[in-house]
Amino acid sequence: MLPQAQQILYDAAVAHASPGAMSEAVLVDIDARSLAAAGGNWSYDNHAALIDRLSQAGASTVVYAVPLASPAMPTDAQALVSSVAQAQNVIWPAVFADKGPAASLPPAFHRSTLAALGGRGPAMVPVQMGPFAEAAAGVGHLQLGADSDGILRQVPLVLSHDNAGVPALALLAAQRVLHLSAEDISWRGGSSSPGLLLGSLAVGVDAGAVMRPVFGAALPRLAAADVVANKVPIAALRDKTVMVGMTAGPQAAVWTVPGGSSLHTSDVVAQTLVGLRVARSVTAPNWAHTLAWGAVVAMALVVVALPGLRTRVAWGVALGLATLLLAMQWWWLQRALHVVPLLAAAAVVLWGQMLCSVLAALQKRTPGEVPQGSADAERMMALALHGRGELLQAFERLKLLPTSDALKENLYHLGKDFERKKDFALAKKVFKHLVHRDAEYKDARARYRHAKTHLLAQAGISPGYGAGSSFGEGASSLPASVHETLPRQKASGAFAHFVLRHELGKGAMGVVYQGRDLRSGRMVAIKTLALHQEFEGAALVDARERFFKEAQAAGRLEHPNIVTIDGSGEAQGLAYIAMEFVVGTDLTAFTQPAHLLPVAQVLAIGARVASALDYAHAHHVVHRDVKPANIMWDPATDTVKVMDFGVARITDASKTRTGIVLGTPSFMSPEQLCGAKVDGRTDLYALGVTLFQLLTGALPLRAESMPDLMHKIVHVPAPDIRTLRPDLPDAVATLVAKALNKRPEDRYQTGAQLAQVLTHAMDNALQQSIGEAIAAVVYDPDRSPAEQNMLLTKTTVLEHPQQQSPASRPVAAPVG
Repeated sequence: MLPQAQQILYDAAVAHASPGAMSEAVLVDIDARSLAAAGGNWSYDNHAALIDRLSQAGASTVVYAVPLASPAMPTDAQALVSSVAQAQNVIWPAVFADKGPAASLPPAFHRSTLAALGGRGPAMVPVQMGPFAEAAAGVGHLQLGADSDGILRQVPLVLSHDNAGVPALALLAAQRVLHLSAEDISWRGGSSSPGLLLGSLAVGVDAGAVMRPVFGAALPRLAAADVVANKVPIAALRDKTVMVGMTAGPQAAVWTVPGGSSLHTSDVVAQTLVGLRVARSVTAPNWAHTLAWGAVVAMALVVVALPGLRTRVAWGVALGLATLLLAMQWWWLQRALHVVPLLAAAAVVLWGQMLCSVLAALQKRTPGEVPQGSADAERMMALALHGRGELLQAFERLKLLPTSDALKENLYHLGKDFERKKDFALAKKVFKHLVHRDAEYKDARARYRHAKTHLLAQAGISPGYGAGSSFGEGASSLPASVHETLPRQKASGAFAHFVLRHELGKGAMGVVYQGRDLRSGRMVAIKTLALHQEFEGAALVDARERFFKEAQAAGRLEHPNIVTIDGSGEAQGLAYIAMEFVVGTDLTAFTQPAHLLPVAQVLAIGARVASALDYAHAHHVVHRDVKPANIMWDPATDTVKVMDFGVARITDASKTRTGIVLGTPSFMSPEQLCGAKVDGRTDLYALGVTLFQLLTGALPLRAESMPDLMHKIVHVPAPDIRTLRPDLPDAVATLVAKALNKRPEDRYQTGAQLAQVLTHAMDNALQQSIGEAIAAVVYDPDRSPAEQNMLLTKTTVLEHPQQQSPASRPVAAPVG
């Protein structure tokens, strides 16, 4: 595998290379229009009709790049088998597996194997194809694989099994186009570079018969529906090599190739065929590696000579040589299609010159190297700058000078002046520099800690326990004047047993830090909010009350799929909640169409989230902001955690309190947007939106403006999820539709009910409709917490809670 930088250069150069041309090839696409004309499904009868029409039109070879092979003969495929047999010119795609039980190569495959290429290419296990292979004129493999970065750069021309070489569809098509027998295809070894001989035509490949095509050849395209409907002139198909491919529907695989273009499987086969026909491919000749190593040695010698040049001249030489090397590699790739890796040599000369520059700068800036006369002059200049109030410029000069009593005194007074100006960041730097020169000089160490304490306080972090510091230990060494400036902790013991490490990010409620609980030793996430900076007067009182109500509500929850709360408090107006530190990633990354999780995994995650919400609702806590960003998943352990009950409020069924519009608009329920009283069913609606997005990569309702979006959420029904993913089972579409009902009473009434439906769908156990399989449930805000189904909730840190009676009051686990 080429290094990443080599890959980038390779892709850019190859994308601009000339791919060659082939006049006798044409693409026939089973595209969206063709599928629509066939009623949405291109059946075996449609395939048969297409092959019959191509045969009647006089196509010389039909390369069927559609994976239709099956170990068992489909009952409705007999007409297709007959059409393939009658045409006598159809090359059929073989099916292989990466691993499986040992099996002999099916007899029908032997008609197409290449003896000269036996043992080359990756070893694969063939799959019996029955009448399909027997009826076809030839059988070729269709195994493609992208590199680790998702880009398809190479195509295996041969697969190996039982020492037989099974050719790729493109190679088999090239054999027919060139009118060659299997004996006419041979292997060319030698010292220069390996290659494949198609008669007298030499094609560059690597030792495993893997070809790097040059994509981009222009080929005519026809729609399969037009061919079947006899709307294509016979001249467009007569004596042509026709590549049939699926370019729409669930079977339409898409490959990204160098340059960023997207090709379907039939396009890749066609482009490979063009490369074989005109003998044009990217190769890595043996001499290229020798040249690359020689360039590395030459650049190393240049680096040795660079320090003898002036800095600007040395950099000019280094940059010029690096540019020349890159240009040479580009030219060889684009013009000669040779991979000559010269990036390493370019890196050697650039990094070498950078190292030389750094060493030269260090030698110039080493304090001991400055002559005493020059040092005195520099110090006087710094004092003059200090006197004019240019403190930073004075420090830049003083820090380069050799240590002396006079210098330490100058640095000390400079740091005190930064303190007077309340510039504690620069005061900290000055006193740190002074401590490195003389750790015992006056009270420089205490003043360094003083400045650092102020910086932490300005950042909203308690000074005694910030970022792993030890100010609590060193506080006694500070002067009395410094003690008076320290922020005082409240008697509540805020941060008393939490050590803050670093900032994790900023959320709706403030800044989140990673820390450690000193009592248990485990990592925690500490969510803070500087209330006094955000609110005033009555609003501040209300914000404090809501913040600690949220902390109290979340702290009552002890569930394997809910982030646990370790404690809360307030210091200097900085409120905080300490919670379990969750390993993994939120589900936002899996809402993109290119990165969707398997359907079963989405349902399994959804079932655990529903179970967690059911537990929270039974404790009168509504999340109000369920979305992918608030669901953490660790793929390594398959652990799911619902986090950030940051907009939750304790619901009270005995009061007619109106809910507040909080949360993310796209995931909010209709009643939440309307300002109506909300209950746990609003979270189940948000979970329905989350499932819709995780399964399709899109939101169910979208609009150009916020008012339009809110109108749609309240009034417009959500679309059937199968309009975006037709392959989803009916059970999945039904459960998502029910979760997205506008009226709360028409949705699932409890998280446990939704979890049960998700589990049924995940296990493919629904034998009847959802309404029949799951008993009716009536929403009851005062129900007891349901016993947890441990098949859905994998234990992580806490044991699952015991079932409680309606009269029992949930009690938070003791901290520590």
